[in-house]
Amino acid sequence: MKTKAALHREALHSEAEHGGAGQGEAEHRAAEHRGPEHRGAEHRGAERKQAEYRQARAPGARCLVVIRLGAVVLLALGAAACATSAKPGGGGTSSGPAGSSAPASTAPASPTTSASPVSCPGGWITGPLTVAHQIAVPPVPVAESIRTGSHPDCRFDRLVIDFSGPTPGYRARFVTQVVQDASGKPITMPGTRFLVITFSPAQGHTASGASTLPAAVQTTGYPMLRGYAVSGDFEGYLSIALGLAGGVRYRVGELPGRVYVDVSW
Repeated sequence: MKTKAALHREALHSEAEHGGAGQGEAEHRAAEHRGPEHRGAEHRGAERKQAEYRQARAPGARCLVVIRLGAVVLLALGAAACATSAKPGGGGTSSGPAGSSAPASTAPASPTTSASPVSCPGGWITGPLTVAHQIAVPPVPVAESIRTGSHPDCRFDRLVIDFSGPTPGYRARFVTQVVQDASGKPITMPGTRFLVITFSPAQGHTASGASTLPAAVQTTGYPMLRGYAVSGDFEGYLSIALGLAGGVRYRVGELPGRVYVDVSW
């Protein structure tokens, strides 16, 4: 014999089954009783959803999404780079502290010291020159050597005759041709203009007759003085000829133990 509790459970179960079936039948009947307009709206909604799905799955739509995502990534990277390169306190570059716009200091230029100008003496002449010195002989002053040099700073060349004993007198002049004093034989000289200086009393050899000066014509590579030669050494007269490159100005000077002849460029 069933208890009241069992009978109550069976009643509830039966009610649930019949209620569910009734609810399903009710919904079916409600769907059947819906009008055609309502069913058309549902059909159009389903079609729109399917069209949107197909559009989203299309290749062009996917590419557009990728492009948009790429643009967003590039904009983000550009903003990050700008934020990294920006400096606090100022928009421009500066070699000093941040925000400083003071110009870079420059050291003052040190004053330059110019070289001292070269002092070039004058005293140039173009005509004949005679200088006399009264000296006792014997012994006769001997010309021991001849030296040459050039002075580009003052634009002249120099010939120096070194003497032993007192300085003899001398006479200088331009000639058109150089000849040997004793024989009168012409001497071929370098250059186009010739200056001859003759010393007296003087000689270019020792007491035994050995020559102290070169016998041959000597050439030089100077701008004005092209060469020289001993053109005479006879009876106390010593002549030295200078071959010049067309110059006309000269000067003669004396220093202890020597006489020099300068020819201007």
